[in-house]
Amino acid sequence: MVHTLQTVYGDNVARDLDDEVWLVEAGKRNWIVLAKDERIRRRPNELAAIREHRVKAFYLTAGGLKGEVQAAILLKHINRIIQRARNAGPMVWAVTESGIRRVL
Repeated sequence: MVHTLQTVYGDNVARDLDDEVWLVEAGKRNWIVLAKDERIRRRPNELAAIREHRVKAFYLTAGGLKGEVQAAILLKHINRIIQRARNAGPMVWAVTESGIRRVL
């Protein structure tokens, strides 16, 4: 099952929601995070939420990609993502067209 910020929090709340709030929720529910803002791993509050709540996150590193291109890249690597996500978090993986690499 796929959850988006909008389906979990509603459109109005999701728009202004701090990243650390939804990262904590993802960790508590053991959800796998698929996102496109890899800078989250460099921000102290978000990084603390990832570590403390053992979040498993996979981030697209290329900016400005259309939705269908983002989906194609994630689908290309979905088996690797699933394999790595079976391990305990915290973890952050960078996802690119050519592969995935662990960054935390």
